[in-house]
Amino acid sequence: MPLIKKQESFEIVNGGNTFNLDVESRTTSYRIFSSAPVTPVGNHSFAVSGTPVEGMTFTFRYLADATLNSPVVISIFGSTMPSVLGDKNHTITAYYDGASWDVQFIPDLDQNGTLPYDVLPSDEGFTAVNPFGGASPAFANADYTSSGTTALGFRLRGDKRLEFRGTVNSAAGVNSQLFTLPAGYRSGRDKTYPFSVYNVTDTQWETMTLTINGTTSGTPGQVEVSGLTSLKNYKIYFDSFVAYRIDE
Repeated sequence: MPLIKKQESFEIVNGGNTFNLDVESRTTSYRIFSSAPVTPVGNHSFAVSGTPVEGMTFTFRYLADATLNSPVVISIFGSTMPSVLGDKNHTITAYYDGASWDVQFIPDLDQNGTLPYDVLPSDEGFTAVNPFGGASPAFANADYTSSGTTALGFRLRGDKRLEFRGTVNSAAGVNSQLFTLPAGYRSGRDKTYPFSVYNVTDTQWETMTLTINGTTSGTPGQVEVSGLTSLKNYKIYFDSFVAYRIDE
């Protein structure tokens, strides 16, 4: 005769709630649901009652339709569920390693085996405000400034990469450091990209190399330009240029 594990259910409600799971219970599989769409005004927290032992594992099937407005949260054994998953089906696993709980929130895949687009964080809008400090893009070399109708802008993408767009002008047209990335966005090694620039003096396009320096650089994450001819006026066009995180 097959072994059937009993599943218990917990409801997400308006007022919030605290749920305690008995470590002595033989139930390890749970369902979290809402009887209707709900916007909680109170937190929901899940905790264990008793002393857990290493290797103990709980599984939750989340099926609630809850809009989680900050600062309201749902937490599982001390880990906060991403608010974007409040109204999306997903699976939660909690594993006790003998010292703490390792909680994973696993969104459902679609029929193509990919995450639904609305689960992923959205890209921020482009802004002239330097996202890594300063009221405006802080160029390392005063010779380089924003130019043209599209000023140099930045945005943080949903995948945590930093994206650049706009036009930079160099009156002298020299090889130089443009600006410095935040420490968390330096790459583990030098990354180079061929790049087109417009030579205003000769009225023609030329190719240069744009480098995001890695750990070999004196200043982590500095962006440099090479391949330019001195004493010429250049415009550098950034079109969705991306800086990578240090852990990629």
